[in-house]
Amino acid sequence: ATQRGYRSIETYAKHLTALNEPFELLGASELKDLLDIDFYTQGLRTDKTAMIQPAGYVHSAYQGLVSEGVQVCECSPVQEMLLGDSVHTLKCANGNIKAKNVIMAVNGHIQSFGFFKQSLLHIFTYSSMTRALKPHELKALGGIDNWGVLPADPMGSTIRKISDHAGSGHRVIVRNHATLNQSMEASDGNLKDAARLQDRSFARRFPMLDGVEMEYRWGGRLCLTYNSVPAFGEIEKRVWSACCQNGLGTVKGMLSGMMAVDQAVLGQSELLSEFLKHQQPKRLPPEPFLSVGANATLRWKEWLSGIEL
Repeated sequence: ATQRGYRSIETYAKHLTALNEPFELLGASELKDLLDIDFYTQGLRTDKTAMIQPAGYVHSAYQGLVSEGVQVCECSPVQEMLLGDSVHTLKCANGNIKAKNVIMAVNGHIQSFGFFKQSLLHIFTYSSMTRALKPHELKALGGIDNWGVLPADPMGSTIRKISDHAGSGHRVIVRNHATLNQSMEASDGNLKDAARLQDRSFARRFPMLDGVEMEYRWGGRLCLTYNSVPAFGEIEKRVWSACCQNGLGTVKGMLSGMMAVDQAVLGQSELLSEFLKHQQPKRLPPEPFLSVGANATLRWKEWLSGIEL
């Protein structure tokens, strides 16, 4: 709904064309037919995408591994890792796990174990979810049952309408706002700021749902590097890192994990050789300049996004 947004859509369309990926450009009337809201004036629809529930996706993935004989230990976070000459020991609250080889796929938490210090950016993004919509509210909302809208401007709002699943109810989710928190913890103030922005974004897009409250609000952490490369490789003897997905966890997280397995088991592969061409993460500026500068930049970019936020 802004000139910046229109330019972003145009650039994305050129990128998809170069990749020979199908897409469809939509105008205001076509978006109205799909979503039944008047907010959006231009969009790009990709037919080969799917909207997934992240926790369900991960749960199904490891169930597939279990069916192949892999043992999965849930609710057992590793609190300490003791490196040995022949066997490594992973200390958990209720027991220990011993392993000859360890692949760490813990994203930004790799820093909690002492690796990649002063190299990782810990960004929190925030979301709000409405309570289950009542029948008359759902009717007033209209549109197709499930849809997801990504903002043309990266600092804009991601919106999802999700249909009832196993009694969860029909709901709307709003995601926007980002903060740098090198402590890896978000504050109450961060959550309050996000709630204020998300309530405003919700009201702009869904005036027909005036009075619908947000039932859940939360923040989630992602990990970036200054030069947008993964934190990857053998970091200790028989310990491999497949961390820091730079905001694309589903794709880059899986790829890093696959490459770590190739490195640990095969030693080399054609795809691994290509993957290893990336640089190592660059060292970050010192505090407090890092946090002050990064958060000021994020606020400025949010301001530039205008009504997209």
